[in-house]
Order: sequence, then C-alpha cells, then structure tokens
Amino acid sequence: MEKHKEDNPLLSLLQQMDSILQNQYDLLQSNVDEQTFEQVVNLSREWMSISDVFTEISRDPSVADSVSNEEAIKALIETMLNKVRDIEHLLLSVQDSMVSSMSSIKKQQTIIRSYGGLGYKDSIPLYLDEKK
Repeated sequence: MEKHKEDNPLLSLLQQMDSILQNQYDLLQSNVDEQTFEQVVNLSREWMSISDVFTEISRDPSVADSVSNEEAIKALIETMLNKVRDIEHLLLSVQDSMVSSMSSIKKQQTIIRSYGGLGYKDSIPLYLDEKK
C-alpha cells in the first residue's frame, strides 16, 4: 500500500488534506476559544495551499493518465466531504452558542443600566425600588 502512496501524488495530497480536516474537527470539539479559532484558520490556510498543489498536479496530463487507485481517491474524497459537513455543524453550534451568549450579555447590560448600576453617569435609573 505504501508503494501506491508514492506512485500516486494525488492520493498523498488528499491524505494530507484529510488529516488537516481531522485536526480541525478535533480542535472544534475541544474547548473553543480565540486560540482554537486561530489554529483552525492556520490549518485552513495549509489546506488551501495543499489544495492548490493538488489542482496544479491534477491538471498535468501525465499524472492524470497514470492515476491509480481511483476507488481509494473517491472513497477518501467522500470521507473528506463528511468531515467538512461535521465541521460545518460544529461551527454552526459554536456560532449559536456565541450568539446566545452575546444576547444574554446585552440583556444583562440593559438591566444594569436600567437600574443605574456600575456607575453609569449618562443615564437616569428607570426603576426605583422602595426601601422597606
């Protein structure tokens, strides 16, 4: 099997791209923070550069005619497509969570301002509670 990998540069590039997708998926399943997003973006850049090389090599007629393991390539592309879908779902989940958090923060800020809290001097408290 290793011989096929050396003989087939397209398969080798696809395996590298698949590995990058797996790394992105693993990162997004862990604690997502700013550093995680930076790592995902860096991996995306790496994926795009490999993709460019893949496109360039696949346009070479000598490589295209000598491609072996077409079934392996098709299977790997299908696997990659599924990983991209999984990553998309994870990103949508993270986005929903962030939108919910930002909405909650906005509501809390409004409540604090409405009671004149945290030293806001630019507004008058809207609600006055009677002291008992």
